Parts: sequence; structure tokens; C-alpha cells
Amino acid sequence: SSPSWIRRKRLLHPPLHETITGRSCVMALWEVVGGSDKGGILVRSALDLKSPALEERLSTGAVVAQIELTGGRLHYKLVEGSGPQDGWVSVKVAGKDLLLPKGDREHPVAAPGEDAKAAQPLNDRYCIRLAVNIDEWQPVGESDGPEFQFLLGLVLEEDERKAVMRFKFYDDRKRALLSRLLVRSACARALGSTSFGGLNVKRTKGRKPFL
Repeated sequence: SSPSWIRRKRLLHPPLHETITGRSCVMALWEVVGGSDKGGILVRSALDLKSPALEERLSTGAVVAQIELTGGRLHYKLVEGSGPQDGWVSVKVAGKDLLLPKGDREHPVAAPGEDAKAAQPLNDRYCIRLAVNIDEWQPVGESDGPEFQFLLGLVLEEDERKAVMRFKFYDDRKRALLSRLLVRSACARALGSTSFGGLNVKRTKGRKPFL
């Protein structure tokens, strides 16, 4: 049989924001289903329910990417629709769903409290191999466009984001961003996490990433 290091290979295909954020089950996608009678759902600036509410509501039908999910509170980044670009919302209020998981049927994303096979840690005998063809990924607006900037925002370390944008040529910026996203995707998958939120990726003196 094939060696264990080549048994687990995942090919990522465009559109890239769906691949990194949804189909890999690392950054889960959620759809806003509540708030239609109020112009959307309430967004707060922090996890605490007593934190300041933002003036703008997150529109019904909007799609958001999960950064962190804690006790029924979702820290998100906006993917589609109108509303604050990021913030904290309640997934459910008084037994009524405000957001529901939106994902690939073959790789369902777990709702709060549900078991998700996709989120189980990998066996330590396996190695995840990820690949992206940067020539096929052509986001609108290049590195200043909304898709590139959205994905850049998933890299939580500020110095890493700056390192991506320091490259002069666009293709180099793409390689730098994708390499960082793939590292985080592999780490989250190996740990059984559905979020990049708890990951703290650093680099050795030789600039090799480690968790």
C-alpha cells in the first residue's frame, strides 16, 4: 500500500475563499437566517453580551466566515451581504436560529453542540498535503481586491500580514499568502479545529513555521 505520507492529499480549487474557508472545514461558513423583521441581526464588538452594539446590523441572507465560536457566540468576517465587516453575533436567541451552517454537503460543518466528523483530529501517522495552483486563482482587484484582503485577514498575526504585502510582485504576494493559509489550514485540520482563532503560528530563526 501507499506510504502514510501520501495517503492524505487534498487538492484545493477556485473559488479560493470557499476552499480555504468552507470546503476544508477550517473556516466554516454561516448564513444569517434571522432578523428579517428587524433589518438584520444585532452585532456586538466583543464576545460579552454587554459589549457595545454596532450601529449597523448584519443583513438577513448574509454569509460570514467563522473566526471563533464560543458558547453560541460567533466571531465572524463578512463574506457576502451587508453589515459590519467583522464582529460578534449570537447563533441562536430564545431557541430561534439566527445563523445556520452553510457548507459543502460532503463535508458538513457542525452547529454548536453537534458532532462533526470533519472536525476530528487526524491520526498522527498521517500527513496532510495541500496544493493550490496560483495561476488559476485570479481574484478581482489583485492584492488590493476584496477576496485577497479577506483571505489576508484570516492570517491573524500582523507581522505575517505585513510580510505578505512587502513583496513587490503580485505573484509573490499570492504565494506568500497562500503558503500561510495552507499552513494554518493543515494545523487546524490536524488539531480538529474549525477555526484559525486559537492558532499561534511562529517562525524559527530559519523562517520555518511552527505551531
